[in-house]
Amino acid sequence: MKYLQFAVAFVGSVLVTLVACTAPEVESCEDYVSAARDCAEMNGDPLSQLDDLCDDVAVECREYYKCAAQAECKESGGVYRLAAMACTMPEGKECVPAS
Repeated sequence: MKYLQFAVAFVGSVLVTLVACTAPEVESCEDYVSAARDCAEMNGDPLSQLDDLCDDVAVECREYYKCAAQAECKESGGVYRLAAMACTMPEGKECVPAS
């Protein structure tokens, strides 16, 4: 009986770990989306075009997202945006919508 309890506990912990585990590129994307939305709120814009951005994240975009999520929110021409110009997008990948 002890073995059965141990087995159930082990399988349960493995399932929780697998469900809770987020790929690093997805985590970076989610951090970026959060920062971009926080900044866009200053414009009264919820940035709905970012809703599905993290559904299918290219691994190559991870470093861009990490950099852009830490960018300062700046006003330019009356619009607040993340100042992510210093962040390099990987060649041949579109990590963010064009707008």
